[in-house]
Amino acid sequence: MHFNGRRWLTVASLPARLATPRLGAVLAQGPADVWVGGARPNSGGGSTQAVGHWDGRGWTVTTLPAAASRVHYHLTQLVPDGTGGMWAIGQCASCDPTPSRLWHEHAGRWSGPFAPRLARHRWILFGLAAAGRSVWADGAVDAAGISGLIALWGPPAPSSPPPGAGPPAGQCRRVTIRPRLREDAMAARLGNITFDCDDVLRLAGFWSAVLGRPLDQGSSKYFASIGGADPQRQEPAWYFNRVPESKQAKNRVHLDLVMPDPGAVDELTRLGATVVGTHEIPGGSHSWTVLQDPEGNEFCIADKSFTGA
Repeated sequence: MHFNGRRWLTVASLPARLATPRLGAVLAQGPADVWVGGARPNSGGGSTQAVGHWDGRGWTVTTLPAAASRVHYHLTQLVPDGTGGMWAIGQCASCDPTPSRLWHEHAGRWSGPFAPRLARHRWILFGLAAAGRSVWADGAVDAAGISGLIALWGPPAPSSPPPGAGPPAGQCRRVTIRPRLREDAMAARLGNITFDCDDVLRLAGFWSAVLGRPLDQGSSKYFASIGGADPQRQEPAWYFNRVPESKQAKNRVHLDLVMPDPGAVDELTRLGATVVGTHEIPGGSHSWTVLQDPEGNEFCIADKSFTGA
């Protein structure tokens, strides 16, 4: 079927090899360049996957390499790879442990099926995104509970392909499984950072200069804020609240700032901070400086984020 902006039209009847009740993969790249994916049940069980191409005059149908005997894979997505070829996903709801397969086409030739090896975990792929000679896939894997899955297919090793060559059939070069959250886990986000202080405007002004963000309108000697007026803010607001008591001990929680400028510490002291000390991980992979703001709140600054290495 084709919608021309006013009504639906029947373009042409599908070939028998694509005439499945569950035709689910369609890729339209122009009025005379349409691809569809389907499958035909086999008499002995399973099915044969096929992809058809409409060139404006008729259909050309290609059978995909067999996935497995007596197993029905339903093609659900066709994605161009950016080199003139495409990728296809096939799903099998009844397969265990691997219900998804991938195929790749270039210059009229299909290769596959293939998929990541995840021991005997049950997993499924939902979508593809092609990037040159590689393709990313997202999905889920049942490994002691449902977890997110990201997989990368690409050439077995970096190389210079011959002119006109498309991506190879591919190997699964990288798999990332996002740890599963507990069913009762919260998903809170950091909304505000709040300081109790003696001199609200002095401390708020210091952090405003450090962050390069202005104080909100209405800030006073009793309460001030940075970024608190935007209910849709994507980064935490900073609040400064006047209290009668002064700071009594070292902070048990502190801020870590990152700024690659070698003159950052000098600028912080010019704004009113005090240097407490400098530290370095043995081996020199990471170093940082500990400072105090104008009211003695400890914070650190480094030229890069700490990654544990």
